[in-house]
Amino acid sequence: MKADFSELVYEAVDGCAWITLNRPKSLNAFTVKMYQELKASVRLAQEDQSVELAVITGAGTAFSAGNDIFEMHELLNSDSDPLAFYRFEDALPFGMIASVQKPLIAAVNGVCSGGGLLLALVCDFAFAAASATFGIPEARVGMAGTLLPVALAGRVRPDQVKYLAFTGDHVDAVTARNIGLVLDVVPDDRLMPRVREVVAAVRQTEPTARARYKELVNALLPALPYQSYFPLKTPQLAEGLRSYVERRPRGRSG
Repeated sequence: MKADFSELVYEAVDGCAWITLNRPKSLNAFTVKMYQELKASVRLAQEDQSVELAVITGAGTAFSAGNDIFEMHELLNSDSDPLAFYRFEDALPFGMIASVQKPLIAAVNGVCSGGGLLLALVCDFAFAAASATFGIPEARVGMAGTLLPVALAGRVRPDQVKYLAFTGDHVDAVTARNIGLVLDVVPDDRLMPRVREVVAAVRQTEPTARARYKELVNALLPALPYQSYFPLKTPQLAEGLRSYVERRPRGRSG
């Protein structure tokens, strides 16, 4: 079964839904539309009785670099619609994805930062290609995403979360595995074969038992809110987005 989306590819084959973020020229950065389509595609996998689990990956050299800064800048500076910026928040799929009963696997094939990292974290587990990198760069544009610390709680030490958030630095895949961001790291050319092996292994267990285990384990984790990813619009965020778009250091213009 295939479904028509413009910014991702959805295909259900042999009991598994394969969801591929498909804006490779933009490192699969999330637009409002991609968020909406991601939410719809995961719901489709949940409702399709022939689908037992889903795999999410990215096209090209990235899983996802996070939110599309250029679109965020346009929304924040919209003179005609003061609520335009909050379209990102209204479209966020992460709380819904975390609540899906069926298993979700992230196949992290490259850059995985910000919203991309959050997506990998709300999946049940993630495998990473050796060349993948992971980071929380939002503070570099003056933004503090409130969902990532919740998703990281209980799996990554607080000082490691703070280091990633305070510096905006990226870590390599082996470090990501060692601190608890991903389950395992494999050579780049083994990522999808390894994920297919895991898909086959998961399908050896019974769906209702898997759903019950997922419910029990998730009950031990902090609840991920559906909203409040963005802080109030601040001058610092506006300047951070503007400087990124203009490709200049923050706080300098001209």
